[in-house]
Amino acid sequence: MKKLDVSFGTSWDRRRQTGAVWFVSSLLPLAAFFWVVTLFLLFFPLTFILAVAYIIFIFLDKSHTNGSRKPWLRKYKIWEDFLNYFPIKLVKTAELDPKNKYVIGYHPHGIISFGAFGSFAGCATFSKLFPNIDVHLLTLPINFKIPFSREILLSLGLCDSNEKTCQNILARGPGSAIVLVVGGAQESLHAHPGENTVVLKPRKGFIRQAIQAGAHLVPCYGFGENDVYNTHSFPDHSLMHKIQMFCKKKLSFTIPVFSGRGMFLRGVPLYLPFRKPVTVVIGAPIPVPKVDPSIDLKKSEEGKKIVDELHEKYVKALNDLFNAHKKKSGGLPDSATLTIT
Repeated sequence: MKKLDVSFGTSWDRRRQTGAVWFVSSLLPLAAFFWVVTLFLLFFPLTFILAVAYIIFIFLDKSHTNGSRKPWLRKYKIWEDFLNYFPIKLVKTAELDPKNKYVIGYHPHGIISFGAFGSFAGCATFSKLFPNIDVHLLTLPINFKIPFSREILLSLGLCDSNEKTCQNILARGPGSAIVLVVGGAQESLHAHPGENTVVLKPRKGFIRQAIQAGAHLVPCYGFGENDVYNTHSFPDHSLMHKIQMFCKKKLSFTIPVFSGRGMFLRGVPLYLPFRKPVTVVIGAPIPVPKVDPSIDLKKSEEGKKIVDELHEKYVKALNDLFNAHKKKSGGLPDSATLTIT
């Protein structure tokens, strides 16, 4: 039997970094645990009222739909440790005028979108490069129905990805920005190391959101996002693929099969990501046309044409961004291409 290689880290800095990434990686897997704890508190007289009040608060609170919660958690050193684990680096290629509003599209989704979390939530490196832009990373609404972890997400400036939320945040006026991981759950199934595939052709909702809000579009690519986990794909006709598609349809998220590293056991495939660099490159803003509010962007032929034309510009801008930075920021050969599905 092969002897397990146990390691507790080579330095205190690396231990802190691993702990920070473990904390973020565990938020979703601990969802059931957080609910069990909350429900468990209902069985004790001293905590019953508090538990009931908190459960009611979870379903009545609207701060995840308007970005009203202050992102006070961003200031703590744990997020710097999170960035340094990979490390995650943010590259600025153009200015974002605080007189405008922005819809930033992050690609690719990867498994957990660590690059997006580190750049726009966590340490919020974006806010350091663009101090006058109030940015909110958007995620699935279901994440804000999980006790305790929802408070962490809200205190990092995250909000849900509903259309109404997008408009609420952008309605704040100049300097407002939202970040959408455009490819969503479908794209996580393409998160294979060494590959750069984005699901973008059918994604036009974020284009409509930008037009309606009068917000500029900003393409953003996270080189290395797909490399932090080993993944396994399944044929379209396989049972596992059907289960993944069912989860996506019914739960709004899917279950990619992936493995990383252990916290203390080397060579054991667990759920911590590998220490591989992620470089997030933010492109130049794309102005959107002013459109008569009476035009239905989703159903009318005129509206569809406007959306399609702007979508084409965005796709080209993302592809150009990838090609311009794939060698320097991604360490990729000149022959590397971005696959857009």
